Amino acid sequence: VLIIAIALGGGSAKKTVNGYMKAIQNCDNEKAQSYQAFDYKNYYIDYYSEENIEDLMDSGDSWMADYDDVEEVYDELEDEYDDYSGTIKSGKDVYAAMVEESNEALKDDEIEEFEITDVKDIDISKDVIEESIERYEDFCDNSDLDGKKYFNGKKVKKAKKVTVKYKDEDGSGKVYFYVVKYGSDWKIIDMEYDY
Repeated sequence: VLIIAIALGGGSAKKTVNGYMKAIQNCDNEKAQSYQAFDYKNYYIDYYSEENIEDLMDSGDSWMADYDDVEEVYDELEDEYDDYSGTIKSGKDVYAAMVEESNEALKDDEIEEFEITDVKDIDISKDVIEESIERYEDFCDNSDLDGKKYFNGKKVKKAKKVTVKYKDEDGSGKVYFYVVKYGSDWKIIDMEYDY
């Protein structure tokens, strides 16, 4: 059974969205990000690495150019993530601070229940898919990072729109997930909320 599952690829669009929503319910943003097409974790770690910060400081095209050394940038980020329980000395620390802060925010907007109500095929030429691909591919333009390490639009093969109804303390709403076959896995590429 495992061999067949591996051969057929990574689950379904519905399973991806279900996993994402459960992670959000559990206030686990790192887990939620694992269901997205863009590799936020490694992007944050690499973008805020000492080497990349030095490059951004030298380029003059970043807010980091206002600082004299990497330590000052990390101090500024530590001030920004003032509720972070650790210290920021690397890209891994910046990512950990972002996750910790976003998990706290998820607790404030706790999803009480959700239901997947519709899954339908959409064309990958649809504007929302093309715009998402372009946005992610442009994401690394302000650094020397290789954007294809975090997202490669050529891996997008199919797309589906998944509708989810949810309830939180403010009432109920809908969210539309745009999920793509990314390589062999279904990954979330974009979302639209209907409050």
